[in-house]
Amino acid sequence: MNEYGKVGAVLAFFLLIAAVFASLLSSNIAVVTHAVAVVVLSSGYSQSTAALQKTSVDRIYYSVGALAVALVFIYETPDRQQLDLLSDIRQTRIVIAGNEAKHSILEERINRHERLQEAVRTNEAAVLAAVQKGAVGAQANAEEIQEVHCDIASQILFSPIGLEAPTGLDKGKDSLMLNRHPDVFAANECKRFEGYAQHPAWDRLLVVESLNDFKNAKEHLNIPIAVSFVLGINRYTIDELYEVLIDSGSNERLRSERNQILEIQNQLRDQLEELENELKSLKDSTRFTWVDQLVGNIVKLGWPFLLISLLGLKLTRSE
Repeated sequence: MNEYGKVGAVLAFFLLIAAVFASLLSSNIAVVTHAVAVVVLSSGYSQSTAALQKTSVDRIYYSVGALAVALVFIYETPDRQQLDLLSDIRQTRIVIAGNEAKHSILEERINRHERLQEAVRTNEAAVLAAVQKGAVGAQANAEEIQEVHCDIASQILFSPIGLEAPTGLDKGKDSLMLNRHPDVFAANECKRFEGYAQHPAWDRLLVVESLNDFKNAKEHLNIPIAVSFVLGINRYTIDELYEVLIDSGSNERLRSERNQILEIQNQLRDQLEELENELKSLKDSTRFTWVDQLVGNIVKLGWPFLLISLLGLKLTRSE
């Protein structure tokens, strides 16, 4: 028998006793018993005159080891496929959830626009009255803000020299003005917010007699504080009203965007169903033949015995 035949015979013997231990003992005890037996037999064999040659042992060791790694990799393929599918399913569900949120927002915007368009078409007077009431409330808010801000500015008069400039102020110029001329600083701050409260937008909004007048007024006003108004149970901004008045096709664009999202959602749901069905098929044990299951069990349970046997070959060689 040549040298490679001797190495193969020793490896076959180690695997044979591994099969005996695996059939008689539980898996953990069988592996430990096999390891002890291989170490004892290999140590004794290496001391005999029939010790294996290093070159032939290494070639068999690395060749069989490489094949074993390939078999384990192939055996683990379904598990890797399941992980990939689970990742794809998770990402698809995230995209679907995001599109659902976009769809809900668009649906709400469309419904709001439709209700506002209906109100503009059927009850222009009520819309105008609501806008004017909202303007009165917005001006009152501006006046309240002015009063509060003036109170705050006047209280800074009593602050010690070296005080940090309040939030939103220039830390150079405004802080210098505050410390050297606090009365001038307070007056300037009051005047700045007084401009908001006395903004010409309020008067313009109160005198409009039609929505066309409102549209023309809105084009030339930069209203400093948001104006909202209530129609029924809904609160709108004047920007929404302005959009309805000047852009009659805005709702159509929103519907088109919503329909695009619905189309994408249908495609994603079909894709998700395909991924989930593929995952179920990978988990279905009935698709494996008895040969597939036998080979799988040998690879799954046999690799520690093979590794121990290969390491045992290393111990049997002569130095």
